[in-house]
Amino acid sequence: MTGTTLNLLRLRSSRNRHSRGQALVEFALVLPLLVLILTGVMQFGLLFWAQITLTQVARDTGRWAVSQESCDPAIVNIASQANAIAARSTLFGWAASNPITISAGPTWIDATPGGAATPCPPDDNRDVFNLTFELRHNVPVFLPGFGNTWTLRSEVQFRMEPAPA
Repeated sequence: MTGTTLNLLRLRSSRNRHSRGQALVEFALVLPLLVLILTGVMQFGLLFWAQITLTQVARDTGRWAVSQESCDPAIVNIASQANAIAARSTLFGWAASNPITISAGPTWIDATPGGAATPCPPDDNRDVFNLTFELRHNVPVFLPGFGNTWTLRSEVQFRMEPAPA
């Protein structure tokens, strides 16, 4: 080996000795930020999934409610039906201890211009009515600083057509 090659090898090995922990320090500095971003993406995905599922539960509950012939709250209990549907679905955070609640409605609104809101559709079913209600569900949050739960809401409106003549 010539003197120049030997000097280059010595220079390279001394540089490696001084920068051995550099990658570890850089990784230690970047890791918390990377973990925070990844958990934020996961939390957003779970919240998005829960919102989509809650909307589907609300739609299925509304479809069920407009098909009922009675509006007696003892028979047509929208909250219990929504929870029964949620129990069979994949609603994130749903449990018997964390049920879906109704935050507005149910209200049947006469669809004719100037139609009034009633707590129950008429028995004769001659007019078009819109059933409106809003479901609420608390979803657990695991990111620090954002609270323990977030409340998701889903409002639906279903049109009740008159019986065919």
